[in-house]
Amino acid sequence: MGGIPGWLIWAVMAAIFFIAEMLTLGFFIACFGVGAVAAALVSYFGLAVIWQWTAFAAFSGLALAFSRKIANRITKDSGKKAGYERAVGSIGVVIEDIDQDAQTGIIRTEDDEWRAVTEDWSKIPKGEHVIVDKISGTKAVVRKKEEKSE
Repeated sequence: MGGIPGWLIWAVMAAIFFIAEMLTLGFFIACFGVGAVAAALVSYFGLAVIWQWTAFAAFSGLALAFSRKIANRITKDSGKKAGYERAVGSIGVVIEDIDQDAQTGIIRTEDDEWRAVTEDWSKIPKGEHVIVDKISGTKAVVRKKEEKSE
């Protein structure tokens, strides 16, 4: 009785899982590819189908468990923000008068420079301190920082 060897079926399944993984955003399907590779090896050495399925389940489960730990470590919030996230809520200084009628206005926050506008179209002169309320497109929407009176 010829037929297709079991290890080849598992190898094809592994390839399908790995290709499917490349077409998705997560890192989930590849774990089943790992399980299929393990099952293909078990089949290649002539063990029964029950052992092939056991290897598939066990190695898929292990790959899932370890990949989740690695993914959580990689995607853990570092606390550092980048770009616009860092700018929102920060205090900046006006380095070019903010005047929407004249289409001017640049601020500096930390190491970044942003084109700046105000929500109410008020004008803010160079040298004033501002607070970044939000980022709209490529411009910082700011308001004049009120000085504390003590």
